[in-house]
Amino acid sequence: MYLFWPPSSTYTPLMSRFRLPILIAAMVLMCACSGGDDLSDGADCGTAGKIKVGSKPWAVAADARTQRLYSADEFDNTVTVLDLCSYEQIAVLDSGTGPNSISIDRGTGTAFVANFNSNDVTVIGDDAVVRTISVGQAPWSVLAGDGTDVAYVANSEGGSVMILSAEQPEPTATIDGLAGPRGLALSGQTLYVAEADANKVRVINLDTRELAGEVAVGQRPQGMAIDPSRNELWVTSLDEATVTVVDLETLTVLATIPVGLSPLQVAVEPSRHRAYTADSFGDSITVIDTVSHEVVNTYRGVQRPWDVEPAEDGSYIYVANSATSELVVLSPEDLEPAD
Repeated sequence: MYLFWPPSSTYTPLMSRFRLPILIAAMVLMCACSGGDDLSDGADCGTAGKIKVGSKPWAVAADARTQRLYSADEFDNTVTVLDLCSYEQIAVLDSGTGPNSISIDRGTGTAFVANFNSNDVTVIGDDAVVRTISVGQAPWSVLAGDGTDVAYVANSEGGSVMILSAEQPEPTATIDGLAGPRGLALSGQTLYVAEADANKVRVINLDTRELAGEVAVGQRPQGMAIDPSRNELWVTSLDEATVTVVDLETLTVLATIPVGLSPLQVAVEPSRHRAYTADSFGDSITVIDTVSHEVVNTYRGVQRPWDVEPAEDGSYIYVANSATSELVVLSPEDLEPAD
């Protein structure tokens, strides 16, 4: 027997995200005791454990500059702001409807939140909502630049990427003609866009806003991350349950790596030569050696992980644990295979 999200107008667009049904067991897990160390009431700086946030966190982001940890709480339509050291709650901010992606400008500390159901982006600064910017249909992901207060948003059902400024009430430019854009990655003035409806990654020159290349990847590509140490792009493929590794200099595929069920997001931690995929319906994090392109471990201590992000210094890994409405904080050693 299968259970789907409520057929309300609020959540109907969410059905387009997946082709897989949601098991009743997932709903049971949402009510279950999470176990482990609860860090919601504060903890010593540098502690692994679990932090209670709003309902069904879809995305997580950490910013060492402002010492903030963010959770996009999809069912509550909020963003939970936490102290990155103590994990104490600083604020719960209203977002648009269905927040599902967060990105932080590492130079300014501005946070951008894509709201899938209300077709807008919430801009956050100094622990408060600065403005809301209307964008295209079903914004799937948002990606901030560094030190520019500029962000890019992929409108998954609008076939476009829009360029936003934190200082402007409307998008400043639109790049059209994309087939179901999902994940985004940025290197200098080059933007990479995962096209879920075309099974490829498009390369866009931001100086000219024109197509500069493309590469075929797996079916329904979603999340992307760049390994700057190896000049490689890592792309999850939702329908194939794989990660494709692309050489950015030649735009050739170097490896296709099987991972857990329904990988959504991928993150790279270059100092440890590790990539992590959030395998949403596999209740796991797959750990991959970025040098050998081999899976070294499958971590099972998560439930419906939608997003994964390493700390900037690689000291911790943050996971949005949707089924239990928590952020899971892991040390890198937690994710390595047991001796």
